[in-house]
Amino acid sequence: MSTFNGIVSEFPSIRIDYFRRVPDKPAPLACFLSHVHSDHLLGLESLRSPFVYCSAVTKEVGDDLIKLNFAEYILRIQLLLRIEKYPHRMNFSKGILESRKQHYGHLAKLLRPIPLNTPTEIELTPLQRIRVTLFDANHCAGAVMFLIEDKKNAVLYTGDIRGETWWVNSLTRHPVLLPYTCGLKTLDTIYLDTTFAIKSHIYRTFPSKSEGIRELLEKVKRYPEETVFYLRAWTFGYEEVWQALSTTLNSKIHVDRYQYGLYKSLAIQSHSMPGLDAATFLCGFQLGNEFIPGCLTSDEIVRIHSCEPGAFCSSIKSGKSIFIIPVITRDRCGAAIPEAGAGGGKGDLYQIHELELPDEMALQKLEELLTAQIGNEQVISQTRETLRSAFESGKRSLSLDEFGLTEDADVTLKDLISMISKFRDKPLENLEEAQTITFPYSRHSSYAELCELVSAFKPRDVFPCTVDSKTWNDSVSMESLFGQFCSGKRFVHDKHMRETEGDRLERENKRARYTLMRDARHHLQAMGDKVLFQIGPLPCDFDDVVDEYTQNSYATNNSQALSQEPFVADFADTASAREESHSNVVDIRNAESQLSISASMLESEDSKHEEVIEGQPGTKNKASINRLRAYRAARTGTYEAWNEIAMVSAGNNHTEEETEL
Repeated sequence: MSTFNGIVSEFPSIRIDYFRRVPDKPAPLACFLSHVHSDHLLGLESLRSPFVYCSAVTKEVGDDLIKLNFAEYILRIQLLLRIEKYPHRMNFSKGILESRKQHYGHLAKLLRPIPLNTPTEIELTPLQRIRVTLFDANHCAGAVMFLIEDKKNAVLYTGDIRGETWWVNSLTRHPVLLPYTCGLKTLDTIYLDTTFAIKSHIYRTFPSKSEGIRELLEKVKRYPEETVFYLRAWTFGYEEVWQALSTTLNSKIHVDRYQYGLYKSLAIQSHSMPGLDAATFLCGFQLGNEFIPGCLTSDEIVRIHSCEPGAFCSSIKSGKSIFIIPVITRDRCGAAIPEAGAGGGKGDLYQIHELELPDEMALQKLEELLTAQIGNEQVISQTRETLRSAFESGKRSLSLDEFGLTEDADVTLKDLISMISKFRDKPLENLEEAQTITFPYSRHSSYAELCELVSAFKPRDVFPCTVDSKTWNDSVSMESLFGQFCSGKRFVHDKHMRETEGDRLERENKRARYTLMRDARHHLQAMGDKVLFQIGPLPCDFDDVVDEYTQNSYATNNSQALSQEPFVADFADTASAREESHSNVVDIRNAESQLSISASMLESEDSKHEEVIEGQPGTKNKASINRLRAYRAARTGTYEAWNEIAMVSAGNNHTEEETEL
């Protein structure tokens, strides 16, 4: 999920994928939108100026019709203008939750489409112009990257990308990007999709999209011809899966009325355009006097369904369907790694109801109502945690569909509190009783794919667009992840995080050092030889530091642990995996240079310990994480923890840290 605040330091007069007001920053002179996933639309519903530049769309008919070669870019804008949400705003004076309809229809006059692969000059002021080029992002329908240039600076904003090898190779050969990949020019910064930028074995390499679809098709073909399938496509980006299933099973795909309306509108715009194969495949086209329908339908009597969860059609309600669920990848044991919302855009294909949490005051008032209405402390704590987590997310909203709200009418705040405190199971989240098929289909890049992309351009800096500030540390810094592929050493974001998170990082370092001291003491005490050394006492604040860590950090889940400590497994397994999934790595320098990442660049000396972390959360695993962090710090001399063991000849004068003057 994107956490980017829209600000590009090299071009402070523009905003990208974030349209809310930024404190202490002037209003932008131009805005840019990479794609329609909701985590990139924040503030767009109330935007009145300036123009928003995005991928091209047909806005007129007749002689002014813009003819393009890619359906996805027609799809992008048409979908945006038809997306509807139902945000609910709390009215504390009336004691009700007010429902309203949110849409983007007012943007029709603000949107300024730019054709793909076409450098386009945009005037910000009479004295300031920039050149913008759009490139396919291989993420979802209409998703694009932006290359932004002027006489002094050049940046590449990726938005959300899936950097498969074939896609990276196509970029390195692109005429507009070729000066940057062959070294004639250098990008100042790549603003990078870092959703899965983690050195852990799980996120290092992913199966390609085509491999995932092939696995899915092989599985569905094993079922009898009368079998009904339900594909959980909760957001834009699974259109290719629809096409493959429809072709293989010779069946149309049932979607609900809202989804069908989104895609059906494209047929009117695209039926007369050459080359719009994706849009016409989904929506149909006009052949002479006859309209040829696409693979999507509102007819429930078909074998494939992607209708809205919670409002299933009669075919799915029969209980005999096979559920198809896309996952990111699988671990070494074959266990599926779910996306769990990390990729953003959850619920974008449905008319979802959301609770708006605009500010801290609204959250506090809601928590007060919660405390007054509910007597169970455990339920209060869990509900407060749910609200706080939603507030701290980039969207500052909570999906109410998951708690049973399906009506558009106003509800009382008391009913709202009762609703969100029940913790009912989310529909389709628990499918043990239903038969399911999973297939790997990540819409975001693996760590190895990101390394290939950065290595191809060798920018001066990399700026992450997805950051968890609560778990950030040096192991997930841009210098640690991509420093070896960059031509500069600025790493502006790393410096910013060290400044803003310095106190937390210092506390974590201290905890790691104290944990190492404790383990060392236990080891020495077990040896029982006090002739050679004397075991000194622990620091006076040891209990406070370690107890705080035990209470706070052990509450984190396994994915957070992976984010905090990205230990990399032995590269041997990955080498073979990459030979399979990256078998067509093109050597650009052979037309000039070889685009490949050496094993040493992704290797870690502590790889043999990773399997400890990849299991389910538990006290032993978390303790292992602590020991490994302390061990790595000790090896690099960071904490000098060995000095805490007092030698007999030195007395007991060095067992506590000296206070800095």
